[in-house]
Amino acid sequence: MQLMTALVHSHLLDVVIAIQLVTGALILVGVFVPVALCVVMPISVCAAFWEILDHQPLGLFLGLAAIALNGLLMLAYIDYYKGVLQRRALAVGDKGERGEKTASQQGSDTTRAEIPSPARISAAPSAKDT
Repeated sequence: MQLMTALVHSHLLDVVIAIQLVTGALILVGVFVPVALCVVMPISVCAAFWEILDHQPLGLFLGLAAIALNGLLMLAYIDYYKGVLQRRALAVGDKGERGEKTASQQGSDTTRAEIPSPARISAAPSAKDT
């Protein structure tokens, strides 16, 4: 109870509610859904944790249900997270262990500016070498 009182008096709870409202609206509208899910998941985990500390069965059920529903939605958008979940992500210009090229090298996206990897920048000849 003291935690909730402190959150209310510090107006931090207002910030949390505003974040939940904005992310919920983004999810309902269908705009930036993967980002909104990533933003709202830690809030759901914290809410469930507070309910564990509060020993309220209904609140605990609702907190765990929120985590489960967020997780289910994140699984529905798993294709958007695959680049982040790779064990060894490739930078533009790098080749993988099997020599595969990145998506931009294969010609799928030619309108984006390519950012070279740090290894290529450090290996580039300097002006005094030429």
